[in-house]
Amino acid sequence: RCSYGRDRVRARRYETLERLRERQAPTVAVADGLAYGAGAGVFMACAERVVTEKGALAMPECRIGLVPDAGALHFLTAHCEPAVARYLALTGLPLNARDMVDAGLATRYVPRKEGQLEPLYAELAAAPSSSIDAALDRRGAPAPGRLASGLFSDATLASVRAVFGDTGHTAGVAARLEDARTEARRVVGSCGWATREAAEGVLDVLDAAADGLSRGCPTALAATLVALERQLADGTARHGARAMLR
Repeated sequence: RCSYGRDRVRARRYETLERLRERQAPTVAVADGLAYGAGAGVFMACAERVVTEKGALAMPECRIGLVPDAGALHFLTAHCEPAVARYLALTGLPLNARDMVDAGLATRYVPRKEGQLEPLYAELAAAPSSSIDAALDRRGAPAPGRLASGLFSDATLASVRAVFGDTGHTAGVAARLEDARTEARRVVGSCGWATREAAEGVLDVLDAAADGLSRGCPTALAATLVALERQLADGTARHGARAMLR
């Protein structure tokens, strides 16, 4: 019975994604909390992806021996540049609201604390499908810089691209990551006070990535990387781990 129940939940998940993908009307998802795992897949499947200051997205499946599923890898590679897609899928690290916007995973930021979210729900429910942009534009705002984690600063993003920008195998990613951490420590130790904060920010991100990668199941990491590369190569494989079955 348990196995049947899990299979039924999985089937409903894919049915939901298929309906979202095939709908002619606009689709809107709101991350006003944690969009993790399957929730991340459903969020990324929608055309308009709204995030509030409470929103966060992550795909931590590799840490429990699974491959990110529910369409997560398919939509991740559609919305993110390849290096960021690999970084997120392999490390399982979360993105906050500002990072989601910077990564291209969220299309709008709506500030809950300014009382914009509930009116947005009401306006979207009442609006014809041809005019939802007006409600989103009216309630949206720039994602505040105070939420930025530093992942998308020029120096940090360059390091992420150096580590996760190439195809290959997980051992190669781990080796490049260790080399990048060694270089970042050297820079931190040699730079002046004016640039130390930026250098330490790069090292913090690389250290967190190394920790996240070390927590992943080796088999799940390898399978996830293969699925990602197939998605990036031809864009035809669907629903994450199903890419492995072609």
